[in-house]
Amino acid sequence: MGPREGAEVTGTTTRRPAVRRWLVVVAVAAAAAGGVLGVWADWTYPNPVYGVQIILLGGTGLMAVLGVLLRNLGPIGRAFAVSSVALLVGSVGGLVLSPPAVIDASGTMTLRVDRPEPVVVSGAALCEVHTLTDELSVQGNLGDAPPDMPGPIYVYLAAEDVVDDDLTVRADGLTLSIRFENFDTDVGGAEVGATRDSSLELRRDGPSGTLRFAELRSTGGTSGPTWLKNPALEGTVEWRCASE
Repeated sequence: MGPREGAEVTGTTTRRPAVRRWLVVVAVAAAAAGGVLGVWADWTYPNPVYGVQIILLGGTGLMAVLGVLLRNLGPIGRAFAVSSVALLVGSVGGLVLSPPAVIDASGTMTLRVDRPEPVVVSGAALCEVHTLTDELSVQGNLGDAPPDMPGPIYVYLAAEDVVDDDLTVRADGLTLSIRFENFDTDVGGAEVGATRDSSLELRRDGPSGTLRFAELRSTGGTSGPTWLKNPALEGTVEWRCASE
């Protein structure tokens, strides 16, 4: 007794949709993996000079070319071709569409000293926020302050993750330094900064915020205003930045 009429056709039509579904699953998984790799490369190494993005695109591009050349080598060849092309497309999409790893912002900064004597000086600020870790760094280039200060003040502060037990790093990950540049002498000004024993209180609003400080310590230089070198120095750094 011969095979029933239509049996072979039914098996073929059943097999082909199953193969197509399997290839679609492989393509989607490869594209998703490529997207994750693209975002990871863009966030981990946001500067293209490091070449990670180029290496990723070059590697996935070579795989896509090889997959196209091997596409006729049966099911495995077709699966490799589809997945390699999808991986390349996903990598490009991850690099292009990924949220920015670093948000740069500009604005203003004001340094207010309460003790040992009232001082207020303001100027420009540059803010940098790392979106993955929410780390913040701010640089302030403040103008000349009272008459006894012939040079500008530079303020640097940062809020970073603490990933080790380095005794030179504060447990809260905060950094603050205030530097005075005296351009009328060869001494180079003076600088104070926060140590592990200093009092720092940070309040943030995105890239903006306020940092209350006390008990800073001298970290270099001898030529500067008396209030900057006073161990009783207390005050506030306030900055307002808007994303560019």
